[in-house]
Amino acid sequence: RRSVKKTEQQFERSLSMMRSTVSKLGSRPLNSVNDAKDLISSMSNMLLNSDDLLLHLMADAKPGDLIYHHSLNVSVMCMMLGKSLEWSREDIELIGLGALFHDVGKLKIPKNILNKRVQLTKPEQNLIRQHPLMSLNFLKLADTFPEQAKPMIANHHEFIDGSGYPKGLKGEELDKFSRLITVVNESDDLCN
Repeated sequence: RRSVKKTEQQFERSLSMMRSTVSKLGSRPLNSVNDAKDLISSMSNMLLNSDDLLLHLMADAKPGDLIYHHSLNVSVMCMMLGKSLEWSREDIELIGLGALFHDVGKLKIPKNILNKRVQLTKPEQNLIRQHPLMSLNFLKLADTFPEQAKPMIANHHEFIDGSGYPKGLKGEELDKFSRLITVVNESDDLCN
């Protein structure tokens, strides 16, 4: 029980760090990326030493925390799957970092559109489909953000059959990071 409580507290700290990191992205992008790298390093240390409590980290999101909660969930799950696929620590941390920032472009989309409970209009759908590119535009401010992580952010809604967006890429056009983050992103969207 104590270890579960400790894990819950660590998740809350990570969520708080995620909020802080994203809030710095516009004004202090280098600090933001460095903070994110520290967070990912800490998470990978925890992951590589033990994975028996990781799924417990996926708690219900509080109102206003959905984007941060989702990004943290996707990051942790991608890193966990990277570990199970026996990826290198460098690759695990790279996908963790990319996943942490994959949806920051949604911060540019009005909340009334993001939280809409009825079907979106065509213009609203088009705006939402731009969020991967908006995420990359945010990250242009941070020249220390790894170039290798950018394709997974751009492609996290691309499906292997070519039915995704924004470019309709398929199959071998998608690297292993893009493929994994797409599956994990969809899974977390369906579960939460």
